[in-house]
Amino acid sequence: IGTYILYHGGYEPKAMAEFFDKIRQKHPQRSVEFFASHPNPENRVKKVQAFIPELGPAREGRTDSAEFQAAKKKLLALPAPAGGKPAPPGPASTTPPPSPSTRLVKFRGEGYAIAHPDNWEAQQTRDGVALAPAGGVFTGPQGEWAQAYGASVSWFTPQGRDGSGLINATEELIQTLKRSNPNLRVVKQTGLRVKGRPAVSTLLENDSPLAGQKEIDHLVTVRGREAVLAVVFVAPQSAYESYEPTFRAMLKSLDLQ
Repeated sequence: IGTYILYHGGYEPKAMAEFFDKIRQKHPQRSVEFFASHPNPENRVKKVQAFIPELGPAREGRTDSAEFQAAKKKLLALPAPAGGKPAPPGPASTTPPPSPSTRLVKFRGEGYAIAHPDNWEAQQTRDGVALAPAGGVFTGPQGEWAQAYGASVSWFTPQGRDGSGLINATEELIQTLKRSNPNLRVVKQTGLRVKGRPAVSTLLENDSPLAGQKEIDHLVTVRGREAVLAVVFVAPQSAYESYEPTFRAMLKSLDLQ
């Protein structure tokens, strides 16, 4: 065993045995896959427990040693993890972003994959992922996240008793969106299929976060195994027609796993 579970600068070897045991109990069918890169015998819990007495009593952690301070400095210098708190976007730009590239690249999210123009970036948001050109996502006047161009993808779990149906789940999502967008209104709603899966297409009109402009939001909801995948294509009303071919290509590429 070459690794200890660190605890405030010391170690707590017992935690390693407890960790292995919890993984085995909670995910018995995934234990082999989880530890595939670090093979362990089936009795690894007993092995760890037998090894604990050889380590002696747990040492108290110290925060005043040079080694601890050096390790702390190194860790603080590391970049934030991909799944951590997203960095806030910059302020809004008065210049429209460049036109979408015709070359698409694949983005793989949690349980889905979708293509987007190669001059767009995928940015983690509080609710999901924004696929947008530079300047398409920015910080609003109240510090809120705002998206004027591109697409957003997120999972939505219906709470209502009638949320099992896709249309009812879509309506619940729209009502949720209206709470923070009081001028949001439904223009048209139709059914469609995405890679053979039933889906609902809802065309919405809303106030754009760009001052004095309206925007068009094309909401597509697709039923997943445990939730609804919501994809929103957005652009100012004046520019939506030029973005629509890109949005169609992105929707065509959408694949739920």
